[in-house]
Amino acid sequence: TLIVDRLMSTAFDASQLDAETLEKRFVHEVYEEIASHFSHTRHNPWPKVRAFLQSHEMVPPGSLVLDVGAGNGKYLGLRKDDCHFIGCDMSLNLLSIRRQRGHEVL
Repeated sequence: TLIVDRLMSTAFDASQLDAETLEKRFVHEVYEEIASHFSHTRHNPWPKVRAFLQSHEMVPPGSLVLDVGAGNGKYLGLRKDDCHFIGCDMSLNLLSIRRQRGHEVL
C-alpha cells in the first residue's frame, strides 16, 4: 500500500517526530494522493451503517447527523428528506469529490 511504501522509502527516527507530523505525513497526505481511487472503490455504504442511519428508531426524523471523516460523502444523502447531514474531512480532494456529487461543501 501507499502508506507501507512511504514508510519503507522514508528513513527517519520516529522518536524525533511528533504524532501530528506522523499523522500528516502518513494519513492526510496519503488520502490527498489517493482520493480519486479511494472514492471509486468506496462508493457503496456499508450495510450496517446504512441500516443504522435509515432506522427511524435510531435516527429519528429531524435529526442532525455529523459524519466525521465523511470521505466522498457516500452516507450524506441517505435521509436527505427528513434529516440534516453534515460531513467533514481533512482531505480537500475528497471535499472536491463531494462537491461534484452535489453536496454542500464549506
